[in-house]
Amino acid sequence: MNTPVTCVSVIKPISTKDEERQWEDHRRFRRYRTNLPLRVRTQEGHHLSGHCFVIAEAGLGASLPEPIPVGSVVQLQFSLSTNSTLRVSAFVRNEVNLSYGFEFATLTDSERLVIKRFCNELALNLTTFVTAHV
Repeated sequence: MNTPVTCVSVIKPISTKDEERQWEDHRRFRRYRTNLPLRVRTQEGHHLSGHCFVIAEAGLGASLPEPIPVGSVVQLQFSLSTNSTLRVSAFVRNEVNLSYGFEFATLTDSERLVIKRFCNELALNLTTFVTAHV
């Protein structure tokens, strides 16, 4: 006599932290929270003051007071240290409620190095904070 076999699949819901970690795994560079003033010049020549809240080696996230078109190219100006102000071209990749994702379009080797060092410092500070509070 053959006994029927019943298969049961248990699917565990993915928590918000798991979803975030899974999304981060698909990115080229890790993102770091920050708090930087930012200036944006649009293709039309408008200047906007904003706030950079996240940065990575390939781009940054910022909030602006006015809408700008997704897909356009802008000039970003921001300082990562007291010694250097960066002025770089960036693509506007996405927008949600005046929060924008910018992808750096052109970086010189020195600009890339400054951004990479800044991200490394943020990573080190994050590691130090986590270690100190465990």
